[in-house]
Amino acid sequence: MTLFSSVEDYQRYKQKFAQRKVIPGKSINFSQFQHFGFEGLFSRMGWLPVVTIFEPIFPTLVRAFYSRVTYGLGGPILSTVREVEIKLSPESICRILDIPSVGLRVYESKV
Repeated sequence: MTLFSSVEDYQRYKQKFAQRKVIPGKSINFSQFQHFGFEGLFSRMGWLPVVTIFEPIFPTLVRAFYSRVTYGLGGPILSTVREVEIKLSPESICRILDIPSVGLRVYESKV
C-alpha cells in the first residue's frame, strides 16, 4: 500500500516535504518546577494533557499528512493519507488533545 494516490501527490511530497524535520513534542517535567506551582496552573487552564503527551510519532506519515493538507478560515483541516481522508475540526482537535474548547470562535462562511 502506498502513501499517495497519484504521482502528483508523491512529487509534491518529494519536492517540498520529504526533507523537512518533524520535531517531537516536548513534555514538561513538572517535578523540576514543583516550587513554582506550574503543574497546578497548567491543570487549572486545562493544558496539562497537551504538555504531558508521551506518544510515539511517525515522521513519514506526518510529512505525508502535511503534504496533502487543505484548510480554510475556521473550517476543517483536510488531508488524505493512504486513501484515508482525515478531517479535523477545532472541536475534534480539542477532543483528541483532551483540552477544553473554551474560547473557540466559529467562523461562518459568507455565501
